[in-house]
Amino acid sequence: MTSTAPTIIIGPPTAIIAIVVALLVLLVLPVWIAIPIGLLVGVLIFVLARQKALAFALRELRSREIADSERSGLDSVVEGLCLSNGFVAPRVSVAELYSPDVAVVGRGAGDAELVITVGALNDLSRLELEAVVARALCLLGPELETATLLTAAGRLLGGGPFARRYISRYTDADVVVVADLEGARLTRYPPALASVMAKAKAVGGVPDVSTTNHLWLFGPGSRNDGARPPLEQRIDTLQEL
Repeated sequence: MTSTAPTIIIGPPTAIIAIVVALLVLLVLPVWIAIPIGLLVGVLIFVLARQKALAFALRELRSREIADSERSGLDSVVEGLCLSNGFVAPRVSVAELYSPDVAVVGRGAGDAELVITVGALNDLSRLELEAVVARALCLLGPELETATLLTAAGRLLGGGPFARRYISRYTDADVVVVADLEGARLTRYPPALASVMAKAKAVGGVPDVSTTNHLWLFGPGSRNDGARPPLEQRIDTLQEL
């Protein structure tokens, strides 16, 4: 996934909504009133979607505040990796999902939130937890805002097959592999990340949700939608290192 201007991400869905609103208003009001109303609605939705994109993405990911009992081990992993690699530590929250996975959303390196599943907290060893956190930290760049805005854009488009196709325009499977390799480089132990991928594959992955699939490190095990290569391929790549 590459960094893309917010207007390009949010603009098309809001334009569609503005046109629909204008056409509906035309049924009862003259064109010189309908068009400005449509434009106003489009601008308001664009502004709100951009401002609320992070909160919306966290809600779509089923994120909740992390409990103290869950925090201690994870905090030390995040802080250690950030200190040793020069990252600004992201906020951390939890998703009530039982496949080991992690997502990261935000506006950039200095304003990001890492969402880790209950499955990852409960079922991963320390080395495996370090592996998935390191892989997530590799996404703390300009492309992070693009990924977050895509969730809002997908919901504006209805969250169905059309939204899935729209989001796929901005995803690149090759970028996923590069990030896998970079995450493995940070921990210097590729087998740990490959082991978590194998566990995610065995469990079946997180639920298939069109607006959030691209955010997860592994994603739903039920489909290969072009957002990332199959887990088997990613595991093989890591095992060759």
